[in-house]
Amino acid sequence: MPQKSRKTTLKPAQNMRSKLFGPIKRIWQKGVWQRLAILTCAFVVLLFSVSYGVAQWYIASQANKPLVWGATFSPYYAEYFDLDPQDTLHAIITDLGIKQLRLVSYWDKSEATRGTYDFTDLDWQFAMAEKYGAKVSLAIGLRQPRWPECHMPSWAAELPKSDWAPLLKDYMKAVIERYKDSPALDSYQLENEYFMTVFGICPDHSRDRLVDEYNFVKSLDTQHPIIVSRSNNWGGIPVGAPTADVSAVSVYKRVWDKTVTKRYAEYPHP
Repeated sequence: MPQKSRKTTLKPAQNMRSKLFGPIKRIWQKGVWQRLAILTCAFVVLLFSVSYGVAQWYIASQANKPLVWGATFSPYYAEYFDLDPQDTLHAIITDLGIKQLRLVSYWDKSEATRGTYDFTDLDWQFAMAEKYGAKVSLAIGLRQPRWPECHMPSWAAELPKSDWAPLLKDYMKAVIERYKDSPALDSYQLENEYFMTVFGICPDHSRDRLVDEYNFVKSLDTQHPIIVSRSNNWGGIPVGAPTADVSAVSVYKRVWDKTVTKRYAEYPHP
């Protein structure tokens, strides 16, 4: 006598899993390339999920803290717009009420002639910050904000790294020893966005030099934290030496792609 066929009834939970993972399972069984595609998609989803989760956690953790505005000031950029640098900084502090400043110490400006330091510009900036109770994060090193990013004196540009690197440290030492006791000094920013190789005119991006400079600054001043910054568009994950006191991220929402699309691209987050 023929047996009756049995009909398997899936439980609701099993039915849901079958609908969700059934297509993935069938694709997975087809071959290596299909498996690679699934793993790649899973990795991308995981990466964005973790990134979004961390961003939301950080926003929540900072929700009760006051928002502090700051500004980067370069007297040479003010001059580019035919503005008086001292009047401009004074207006930033007193009119806009900005008390967190990032000041620059361009090597090519303060040591235009080898062995001769001229800190006239930085002196009046620090004096003004002290007068009005502003706090300064001092950019130091070869790479600092504004084009061409690496501000090397013309006399050093023709030298090999083995020659200019020690001279840069001599200059950094002079800067640090001059301003480390200023009540306005809050921190140092070492080598702005050091690992961004796609932007700026810079002779060297080696990690060894950054680590050496970090340790060098620490040997001269243990009282002020050192900030090492990266870009969210290029090498934005703070991994590897040096382990900075503060890791900063420069956020660029809209960037120009000069390689493939030749157009502006806008990041969906943060």
